[in-house]
Amino acid sequence: MASAHAIPSLDEEFEFTAESKRRLLIGIGAGVALVAIGAYLLASGAGSHEAHGAAHAAGAHEAHGAGHHEYKWTTRLWANVWLNAIYFTGASVVGMFFMSYNYLAQAGWSVAFKRIPEAMPAYLPFMALAVLGTFFIAGHDLFHWTHPGLYDTTSPEFDPIINGKKGFLNTPFYLGRIVAYFGLWYFLWQRLRSFSLQEDLYGGTSYYEKSIKYGVAFLLVFGVTSSTSAWDFVMSIDTHWFSTMFGWYTLASWHVTGLAIITLTVVTLKERGYMQWVNESHLHDLGKFMFAFSIFWTYVWFAQFMLIYYANLPEETIYYRERFSGFGVFTKLLSSLTYF
Repeated sequence: MASAHAIPSLDEEFEFTAESKRRLLIGIGAGVALVAIGAYLLASGAGSHEAHGAAHAAGAHEAHGAGHHEYKWTTRLWANVWLNAIYFTGASVVGMFFMSYNYLAQAGWSVAFKRIPEAMPAYLPFMALAVLGTFFIAGHDLFHWTHPGLYDTTSPEFDPIINGKKGFLNTPFYLGRIVAYFGLWYFLWQRLRSFSLQEDLYGGTSYYEKSIKYGVAFLLVFGVTSSTSAWDFVMSIDTHWFSTMFGWYTLASWHVTGLAIITLTVVTLKERGYMQWVNESHLHDLGKFMFAFSIFWTYVWFAQFMLIYYANLPEETIYYRERFSGFGVFTKLLSSLTYF
């Protein structure tokens, strides 16, 4: 007779059924169709006025003292590709982040569903290809700092602010950093994944202790690269604007996204009869994690604004002004700050 404390068998494997594959293909097909329709509308000029307005808003701060560049409808398309690539990059690497700080804390509660965050970084190579491909194809349109005229003192487009950043923002160094980000993240994930599988096969604590060491190594690496990658992936699009808290803000947003994916995956698998050992306490803890870091995300967003406000830096409010455009009360508030 089984003990009252017996748990279900841990030997489970998710079955990717034909029906699941069919639904996935339908979803991909619908996404491709919507992208094609959007591209057609942009190319035909149906949304040219809005697209031009959005491009002007996004580049208004950059255009100061740096000339104007003709808007192309494909820029909106590639901007969306870049946005999605960075979004899923963050979601992928947060799986490794979640595993690492749980190893460092020697936490036991997350072991029940560790295979889910453990699998998420496997998506990083695909996102590396998407990020690098988008940069090679459309980087000149998305990133203002790639225009050579900005660094030529004889050119009317010369920009002293961007020229002062050329030691960091130049194409060879930029591409090298991107390769380093994905390479380091993926290498450290492979080591942790390998130790986790070997621990299941051979038992003992040696592989667990190795996992702790590599988890700590990843946290040290990610402590730096989470900020520098945020500068490269997002903040460098608007080269004039900067924030000392932007790295924390991006990390918080990535973390909330990753926690949401982990939670939804756990819930979905449980609904299909898997992971019966995961109980309400696990789900409650995941929910508290998401809530806590959502508050932290909000705090960092507001703290960025407060730093700009009490330091009396009205030129930096452009970041918030463009994002609040269309919302009257916020627009009026931010407009008043420009005269503070």
